[in-house]
Amino acid sequence: MLFLFVRQCRPSVTFAVFNAAITLASWHRPRRPGFGHQGHKVTVRMKANGDNDPRTVDSLRTIAGLYMVQSDWPKAETYLLRAVNSVEAAAPQMELIPLWGLCDLYDKAGNPEKSQGCWHRATDLMAQTMGHTSPQLAQSMTNESTALRKLGRNDEAQKLEQRAAGLQSAASTH
Repeated sequence: MLFLFVRQCRPSVTFAVFNAAITLASWHRPRRPGFGHQGHKVTVRMKANGDNDPRTVDSLRTIAGLYMVQSDWPKAETYLLRAVNSVEAAAPQMELIPLWGLCDLYDKAGNPEKSQGCWHRATDLMAQTMGHTSPQLAQSMTNESTALRKLGRNDEAQKLEQRAAGLQSAASTH
């Protein structure tokens, strides 16, 4: 039916209708929701700007989030590690954003070994950028202490919790 309509139109209209038909056909391709479009965005951005582009990193984080919703931890980890490595090379000041997501992934996946190391790294990065007495360190320390408790390292966890509580109480007195 589309063919009959196209034959009766002028060439300029024919081209526009053809493009519309291709677009409509691509919308009806069976694929997992969100992955095709996001995967295409990552590919285009990587080719155009390289792996270290902040928009590429955002797309990698988005795809990882889609896998996290599905509890596909290994695939989500792959994308988040790529995002962390990319931003580490290009914009170290932005490293905390994908790193925090990676740490959260390890918590949700029930992997305290990787979680503890990740939260420790996040706490160190935050301390370097915000200062060792910043109250914003408290949440990262609390998350690390939770992982330490799951690993049976209760003494280390208690010290970290006390330090986090001290930071929070110092912040509340100001």
